[in-house]
This record gives sequence, C-alpha cells and structure tokens, in this order.
Amino acid sequence: MKKHKNSVIKGHESQNNVYLSHIEEDRWNDLRAYHIENETMWKNLAILSILGLFVVSIVAMYMVNQDKHKVLVFAKDDLGNLTALGLANNTLNIDNKIVAHQLANFIVALREVPIDIAVKRRNIDLVHKMLDPNLKANIDKMLINQYSKSGDKPITVIIHNIKPIAGSNSWIVDWSEQLDLDNGAQITSWSSEITFKKVEINDPNVQIVNPAGLIISYLHPTQDINSKGW
Repeated sequence: MKKHKNSVIKGHESQNNVYLSHIEEDRWNDLRAYHIENETMWKNLAILSILGLFVVSIVAMYMVNQDKHKVLVFAKDDLGNLTALGLANNTLNIDNKIVAHQLANFIVALREVPIDIAVKRRNIDLVHKMLDPNLKANIDKMLINQYSKSGDKPITVIIHNIKPIAGSNSWIVDWSEQLDLDNGAQITSWSSEITFKKVEINDPNVQIVNPAGLIISYLHPTQDINSKGW
C-alpha cells in the first residue's frame, strides 16, 4: 500500500508540475509550427512555379509570333563575292545605284531568252513581281513575241547605258540584244523609258527578286533604226 501511495503521489506531482506541462506544450507547439512552416514553404514553391511557367509561356508565345525570316539584300562583285547590303526595305537605303541595278535586272529578265528552262521561269517571275497589274497583259504579249522570234536560239542582253531623267521617277535604259544563229550572231540596239513607283513590299517571295520595291508603270522598248533587224 505504501508503494502504491508513493506512485499515486508521484503521478499526481507530474500532472501538476508546471515545468513538465510547459515542456510538453512546447513539443506540440514546435511540431505544429514545423508543419505550418513546411506547408507554407510548399505553397510558396507552388506559387513560384506557376509564375515561372506563366513567364515561360509568355516568352514562348512571343518567340513563336516573331518573323523568323529576314530577307537580306546582297551585292555581287566581278569575282562573284557576295556582300550583304542590309534588310530589304528596312535598313537598306534605296539609292540610284540600287535602282539602276534593279531596272537592269528587269530589262534582262524581260528581253533575254535563255536556254535553261529554270532561268526562263525565274526571269518571268521577276518581271511579273515588278509590274503594275495594268501592264501585265501587254508585257505577257511582249514576252511571247520575244520567245517566239528566238525559236530555240538564245537571245543575250547587254546593258549599255542607264540613267535617271531629272525630276521624275523615269529612267532611260539603252541595251543591245544578240541572237545567236547557226550562220552567226545578229545584234540589234534598243532603248526605253521606264517609269516606276517605289512601294513597301512585305512579302518575302517578292522581296527576294524585287528588294528595291520598284513597280514598273510604263515602258516602251524601241529598236534603233540604225541597227540590223531580226
């Protein structure tokens, strides 16, 4: 009975011991604080992850909507070396040298008759992409006549002179055409006034052949009367 009494007294003292109760409460408080802190940390990580995913999605959408193809204009020297001039119609300054080069390309594509079918198609494509739509019917007739009179023989075009007419958007172009026949070459001299307007071109397929943005609104090739006819 004494031993039991002591045990009861000891247990009673433990329950009424302020310090022991305080330690037990601290343990529960620490455990509860740990769980709250852990839960808060995971919530913060989840919020940061959502924000990061949102930012990545915005950047990805921006990159997808950017133009991936920038059309560059190149100049080729006599040795065949290419030099980048700039972005077509954006950073490129369209001066008279570039205009002259583009008009010369147009006359060669319009009047020359190559043997290679791929070059023929490229030339016709260039002509069409530099034309005012009102001229298309007449220019198509000119192309048909030029290809018909050459037969299966090539016609080579050589540009002799190209210069602007002061105070206008018109230029004068002089060139010669050489038809290679079995019994020799026949050469004729031609000239034409070409009027054009400059437009902004956003289609890369047009920019690649017409980087200066020239649209031909008038031309009338005339054969020199002193040159030998076909």
